[in-house]
Amino acid sequence: MAKKPFFTGKTTFRIINILVILALAGAAGYYFKKYDDLKNSTPEKVQQAQTDQYIKEVGKLYSLPKNEKPTVGKVSDKEAIKKQYPVLDQVENGDVLIIYQDSKIALLYRPSTKKLIKVIPVSVSESVKIKVIGKEADRAAVEKALTDSKLEYSKGDPKTALTGITIVDVKGTNAEQAKKLAEIAKGQVGTLPAGEDQPTDVDLVVYVGTVTP
Repeated sequence: MAKKPFFTGKTTFRIINILVILALAGAAGYYFKKYDDLKNSTPEKVQQAQTDQYIKEVGKLYSLPKNEKPTVGKVSDKEAIKKQYPVLDQVENGDVLIIYQDSKIALLYRPSTKKLIKVIPVSVSESVKIKVIGKEADRAAVEKALTDSKLEYSKGDPKTALTGITIVDVKGTNAEQAKKLAEIAKGQVGTLPAGEDQPTDVDLVVYVGTVTP
């Protein structure tokens, strides 16, 4: 099971945070080359100087959150990022990702053209837990879709004969996530199927039965 930036929740932020860490790994050479005239500066100060410059440039294009220090990373392998994180489909090597955790946004910025490429909503609220319920054979396609989308989920068997694919917002507080999950699972948001128990340990449930072509 895996994770992908689809959804709000710690899952989304955690993935973007990992992306930043990976990107930063290839950035040190750039910082030293650009700021090799700072003879008495430490790597940390050099990196902070570049980060401050990026934030200043982006601040001219977008109203950035105040009183919050963002996480900033420079992209060094665009193909790997595009493959793992489709939400960043326009990313190029040399782009900068700026994340404001408290304000729940991430910005993709291109220093070479001084353009803001994309603003990505990010939520760091409690993780959305997903469960897939259905017969093993019926669950296969949905589980593959979720796995391909890098989403974590648990699974279980149904108590009744299910039909179609129904996504249930168990707590009634994750409507947006339920809709996105329905798109991925190729199902519809609905109510708890008759005869099935109301789950208490998850937020979204995908009930999978026989799907009519």
